Amino acid sequence: MLDRITADTRSAKQRLTALDSTGLTAYSLLGVATPILAEQLLGLGGRITPTANVAISNVPGPRKTLYYNGARLQQLGAITVLYGGQALDIVAMSYTDTVQFTLSACDTRLPDVERLTEHCRQALERLEDAICATAWPFDDQ
Repeated sequence: MLDRITADTRSAKQRLTALDSTGLTAYSLLGVATPILAEQLLGLGGRITPTANVAISNVPGPRKTLYYNGARLQQLGAITVLYGGQALDIVAMSYTDTVQFTLSACDTRLPDVERLTEHCRQALERLEDAICATAWPFDDQ
């Protein structure tokens, strides 16, 4: 299943790279904003079933450290909005050499989002431990 998701994602990204900036903007508006706008304009708030109740995205952030008035920006995270029928939105956003995960949840559909956050934290710790336990080829030198 993971192989199919990877292949489909690569295929979609290849098609998107063929679009110019106008086409990419139009595609984004049609795919993402249209259902939200239609719901709001027609007064159907929460009555339209979304295509998915969980959205997951990654946002490449700046690779260089940002400053404001001489102060270093320490963290950069996403701000997300749930629309009718969505239960959860997960965004992974990079900044310099870090990744920040933002989980936005509907309190009636996912009242225990803190549990999900803790499970994610534990899984990331296990992943980090597994990576650190791997012998790097240049460690023996």
